[in-house]
Amino acid sequence: MATLPADVAGSVSTAINADAERFFTLLEAAESESAAAGDLLVLVDKRHPIPAEYEPDDLVLITEYGLSASRDSLLLRQAIIPALLEMDAAAKSEGIELLFSSAYRSYDYQATLFERYRAQYGEQEASRFSARPGTSQHQLGTAMDFGSIDDSFAATEAGLWLGRNAGTYGFS
Repeated sequence: MATLPADVAGSVSTAINADAERFFTLLEAAESESAAAGDLLVLVDKRHPIPAEYEPDDLVLITEYGLSASRDSLLLRQAIIPALLEMDAAAKSEGIELLFSSAYRSYDYQATLFERYRAQYGEQEASRFSARPGTSQHQLGTAMDFGSIDDSFAATEAGLWLGRNAGTYGFS
């Protein structure tokens, strides 16, 4: 809780306290699932980088599972594919197509991406919207982007659908 922003910590604490038994049951299940799948619960952000050599050993091409992608080379962890397929099917049942536009990024790819943004926008602006290498959740192989990779996606039908439903399938 100490690492959460103050405006979030209070609501999280309230939610946990409202049904602590359910929270700990869900936490235990998440830890079990994470351990079985090769450690899915890794904290990665600006203060918690992962090593350059970190690469999940169960990366798969998402197009092999019938998921729509902007490129045939998008990789994600095998462990999350069942939840993605379920989410994709639910979206399709409501007439929504989820187009994956970004997925796993290696340390080196993220370094190239950040450097391109730094050269184009300057260090401070690039740091505002792009992760430095080793600090991108994409390196975990469990983070993905949909549609256009900018704020305009949030207002699309797919973006609104994901906002309402992604948590049901374990995504945020």
